[in-house]
Amino acid sequence: MEIPDIPYREGAKVCREVDIERPELGLKYGRVNRVYSSYDRSDCRFRYPEMYSVIWSDGTVGEGFLRHGISPSQH
Repeated sequence: MEIPDIPYREGAKVCREVDIERPELGLKYGRVNRVYSSYDRSDCRFRYPEMYSVIWSDGTVGEGFLRHGISPSQH
């Protein structure tokens, strides 16, 4: 599925709070490694046309981020 108007492409630098309930813990940084649509997956509980997978600087991979769940980073 082609996803129009994607704000983050593969390789984009992004950041996110380590814990959204404890902002004092700061930010974690990574790069988008995949952009996909939950419409293409049968294992998703909800449908959203644009989701992101991110490889964080500690090597962990996070999936299922929405566009408002990550922010652009220059880090």
